[in-house]
Amino acid sequence: MGVPRALQSTEAQRLRQNEIERRILPIKIVVAVVLWIGLGLLALSHPWSDVVATAILGGAFVVYLVISDRRARHSRAPLLWLAGQELGVIAILAFVMTWSGGPDSAAIPMLIPIAIILGTRFPLTWLVPLVGACVAMAVSAMVVGDVDALRDAPVQALSWIVCFCLAAALAHMLAKAERRARKDAVHDALTGVLNRKALDLRIDRERERPSRRAETLSVIAADLDGFKEVNDACGHDAGDAVLRAVARTLADAIRAQDLLYRMGGDEFVVLLPGTATVEAAELAERLRATVRALRPDGHAITLSAGVAGVVHERVDLEHLISRADRALYVAKAAGRDRVELADLPGMPTPAAT
Repeated sequence: MGVPRALQSTEAQRLRQNEIERRILPIKIVVAVVLWIGLGLLALSHPWSDVVATAILGGAFVVYLVISDRRARHSRAPLLWLAGQELGVIAILAFVMTWSGGPDSAAIPMLIPIAIILGTRFPLTWLVPLVGACVAMAVSAMVVGDVDALRDAPVQALSWIVCFCLAAALAHMLAKAERRARKDAVHDALTGVLNRKALDLRIDRERERPSRRAETLSVIAADLDGFKEVNDACGHDAGDAVLRAVARTLADAIRAQDLLYRMGGDEFVVLLPGTATVEAAELAERLRATVRALRPDGHAITLSAGVAGVVHERVDLEHLISRADRALYVAKAAGRDRVELADLPGMPTPAAT
């Protein structure tokens, strides 16, 4: 049975979620250690039958945690697996609350770090129902644990629920603001696509890999023909409008997992993971034809492009981009409005560029 389309993530969203998981991993480890220490201390003063049942549930959850972490990195719906993790933790805490005092349970404060991870991990459309489900489980556990205590002191239970919701909301707002700041830092203000800094960061990450795995990757280096004439004849506002139109056209024409960068001026780079050189050249030709037919605000703009790629090889991204740039140089020198492949006979050396 397939995953409903509404729950699926695009490749770009999946990559962003993997980045979020990588960044919050230290927080997850600290919260897990605190939770297990707290549950261990709580178990010292309660019947062993309840403690053993909780330990069995916890062991089963750890197995699920390992499986779901791995599946989330490759699933079309990673948030489903991550939501299962959060609901599993709350379910265990709810079970503990039923045998450790209900609304008076010492396990209740442990809900707060879970709320922080919830708010950090999930977009608002997922956060609201997850918080609702967590609150429902917590309230049910309080009722089962000691309904009389809940009836006698409802404000105490309500205060914890309010704190849980506020912690999730605050963590969500802070994480959203931090992600927006990071996005602003690596996105081009004019066109909205990734900027040169983003590509430099990608190159640095590739360079820092202890062992670069073999993979298939292609690069398109592209440059607009006739852009300088538009700027000179019509002014920078017209040039900016052309760049926005071209960037939007290029972004719409590539796949969700492909990455488009504006290098400055009228230069663009497209990274194509899992794409062989021939397929990348076909895409570059479609991009060239699309830009030629675009004519933003009536301006005749064309595109020259160079393509380089590797298939099942270890990737030196900086060198791969350099090869695509060399091919772009050939396309420009051969009359513009064309696509050239790297490393063909007659290709100039880097010194010639």
